[in-house]
Amino acid sequence: MVVFALFILLFPALAIAQNVVPITASWTTVTTNENGEQIDPDDLIYAIMDRGVMQEMCVTSSTECTFYAGHGECGSLYAVAYQISTGLESVPSNVVDICVDDFVNRLNSPVLEFIIGSR
Repeated sequence: MVVFALFILLFPALAIAQNVVPITASWTTVTTNENGEQIDPDDLIYAIMDRGVMQEMCVTSSTECTFYAGHGECGSLYAVAYQISTGLESVPSNVVDICVDDFVNRLNSPVLEFIIGSR
């Protein structure tokens, strides 16, 4: 009876776990501050932020991290570097928009460009 009750409690968690997708983000290492001074890589931590909810998706001293999102979840993600010894924070990186859906085999989106005036 205890095993059956444990299965009933764990089943919803297992069902939810099957609907999440790992997302791995990577970025370039910050090596200098804006005035050109070298920064020790061991003096930095990085955070991947979701701009829509202002939430940290992961924090690491590495240049890569993996987090999980459920199907149908979307976000606008960016990276920020923090210097541990000084408390300085970088400006945000470029923003990458992601959506987790079931269409993993769909085509990439075309890139739309405009030229105004004559060439």
